[in-house]
Amino acid sequence: MPSILTTTVGSTTVGANAYKNPGTFSQFGTRDLTFIKVAVTGGSNDMRYQDGATSTLSYTLSNSLFQKAVNVLQGFGEVYYVGAPAAGGFVAAISSDTAQSADSGNTANGGFGLLESAINAALNASAATTVTALSPTATTIA
Repeated sequence: MPSILTTTVGSTTVGANAYKNPGTFSQFGTRDLTFIKVAVTGGSNDMRYQDGATSTLSYTLSNSLFQKAVNVLQGFGEVYYVGAPAAGGFVAAISSDTAQSADSGNTANGGFGLLESAINAALNASAATTVTALSPTATTIA
């Protein structure tokens, strides 16, 4: 509950908690967000190319490897942001409370094993996918 004691800021009288920053959070009228890194290695799985290997830089084309991976991600939770891919993957922001975070079965354990397996299945047979939760701090997301 906000403080009912008042303080004067300039010429305005406000509650003491009116200007208090609650710390690190990502809810500004949205769901709480989790930033993740989707890293894909092995074989012909360069996310920048439509076919993962030889075509021009064309990840925006229909049925590209990048699009396949994003489609799988959308099936595992609400996606709020997807960054342009690099050779080895991409960064995304997903809703924390809708993300399916399990390594197996239906037990949510904070892992992303099921998501990793699903992305592998959607890409080339040689794909090895690792999904990692990122921590936004100061001026970076790492």
